[in-house]
Amino acid sequence: MLEIPEVTSAIISEARALVPILLHAHNPGVVWAGWKKRTKDFVEHYHTHHIAYKGLTVQRAEQDWATAMVQASRGEVTADQLILERTKLINLKWRQNQNDVSFGFYTSNSEVSTSHFFRRPQETVYKVSIATVTTGDGRVSFHPQDIHQAIHTR
Repeated sequence: MLEIPEVTSAIISEARALVPILLHAHNPGVVWAGWKKRTKDFVEHYHTHHIAYKGLTVQRAEQDWATAMVQASRGEVTADQLILERTKLINLKWRQNQNDVSFGFYTSNSEVSTSHFFRRPQETVYKVSIATVTTGDGRVSFHPQDIHQAIHTR
């Protein structure tokens, strides 16, 4: 579904509108969960229409196949043209099945908001202990007072 430009542009525009709301929301988790639900509903609704359109495409291919069979029985089309119509029908049916399977997988395994996602950022990126320091005169010191002084005087 995300390969369809209309779907991606709709989601991107909604996300851009959501950013300022999230930044100033009293409870961003509720806003985020609501947006995810609305987006999922939109994608499912669009998917329903998309499947209906794809179904029409498959029906059209089945009609073309039936027409080609009738024309082949009358000698109006070649065997290669008949094979081409059959291949087109088989590919469309296979692609429709694959799309249905993958969409079902992603809707059942969609992202769930957790407290980990909304945790406050840590003040320090890395917790690394400093064991040595080079003092102003160029010597290496292991003394805790020298390390403290070197860090806090710069």
